[in-house]
Amino acid sequence: MTAKLKKMDPPKYSRNGKVCFQRLYFELEDGSWAATDLVPSYRNYKWWEPVIKSGLGTEIGGVFLKDGYRDKINADSQVYIVQEPLLKQPQPQNEFSFTPRTYSFPSFTNPKNSYEVTYHYGIPQCTCFDFKYRNRKCKHIKALEQQKVEEAQQKQTALF
Repeated sequence: MTAKLKKMDPPKYSRNGKVCFQRLYFELEDGSWAATDLVPSYRNYKWWEPVIKSGLGTEIGGVFLKDGYRDKINADSQVYIVQEPLLKQPQPQNEFSFTPRTYSFPSFTNPKNSYEVTYHYGIPQCTCFDFKYRNRKCKHIKALEQQKVEEAQQKQTALF
């Protein structure tokens, strides 16, 4: 089955805060709509990453619906790009956007060690053990996010 990418939600954390995912919405070949949730750390993400990079309007093939659902695409579908959009829409560019950015943080417990926080497609990842094993925001990610909020507030006050 083929589908066309119509909408991409920004990445967000699940309700329990354990996993970060991005929801994509597609118009299927029969005119109905379906969505799928993608997690960059899961093995099936490699099939979907080119679709996300290609952007809205990308037509894909190899789409399968989840068993028992008419509006949910199976994220394990081995999708491929049938046609890229004729007119690429500009992707939003911000600090935590589509360009990978890496920040280094010293370990809070052992200053000789440091960890790297990388934002790729707006999804944070850290090299610390806490993030790797729990797959949720660690103190390094939280510290970076707090730092960015403070910087934004300082810029805003400087304008007034």
